[in-house]
Amino acid sequence: MIEQEVEAITADASFARSPVMVKLLRYLAGQQLCGDSTHIKSYMIAADGLGYTDHMDSQADTHARVAVARLRRMLEGYYSTTGKDRPIRLTIPKGSYKIHLIEASVQEAPSNPETNPEPSQRWWRDRRKIMAIVWFILLVVALTAGRLTVDHDMTELRWNYGDGVEGAPLRL
Repeated sequence: MIEQEVEAITADASFARSPVMVKLLRYLAGQQLCGDSTHIKSYMIAADGLGYTDHMDSQADTHARVAVARLRRMLEGYYSTTGKDRPIRLTIPKGSYKIHLIEASVQEAPSNPETNPEPSQRWWRDRRKIMAIVWFILLVVALTAGRLTVDHDMTELRWNYGDGVEGAPLRL
């Protein structure tokens, strides 16, 4: 069943233009058929599936992770266009290199990038929230320590350097 699906996928024009992805898909499918798919590591994929062998550092090199992520996107693209009527679909869940066969009717719901952003986007969004919280805490600390004073109209902030010396006003 996997073999037929792999052949149908690799016959598609989008995969025909990408021999590296075809090689990777066939490698992962072969590992699945041999029963070795639970022990696949990124180094094995890079060395055996992609052909990278020159002094690879499995921790620093991201060839396998990047290639498998690209393969996931290509499979999603294939099943949303040419392969949309196929009863069985191949998927590679995130965090895994193992190929899964699923029925088209049981297919996972497509992820919405706004509700489920990529980790790099989440980090950036979280970073902005953290920075806002840090600035707020610094403002509260400065106000409570008496270093930052607010005038009676609540229109100006002044930094108090001590000994009665104040900085230029900051308009609110």
